[in-house]
Amino acid sequence: MDEISAELSQLVLEGKIDGNVACVAYVRTRGYVVITTPISARLRAAYNEGVRNGVLGHLKKQGLLPEAFFNPAFKNAAIKARKDFEMKG
Repeated sequence: MDEISAELSQLVLEGKIDGNVACVAYVRTRGYVVITTPISARLRAAYNEGVRNGVLGHLKKQGLLPEAFFNPAFKNAAIKARKDFEMKG
């Protein structure tokens, strides 16, 4: 577990934030997350709520490119990460 995850987990355990807020905060802090395996409906709902609220962006799966959720300031990094994954896959 990285430092960001540990801090967010602690805030959830203390009841200061809920899990959905922690998931969105993690992506905003890290810049992006590339989804290469199935994720839970709860996690997907949290990410989609972030997209609806305008705090996250979403790149849909296209062919061999995986989907990604990202901080709008890191859209280009998310696009590059998706392409890098396609090249490795």
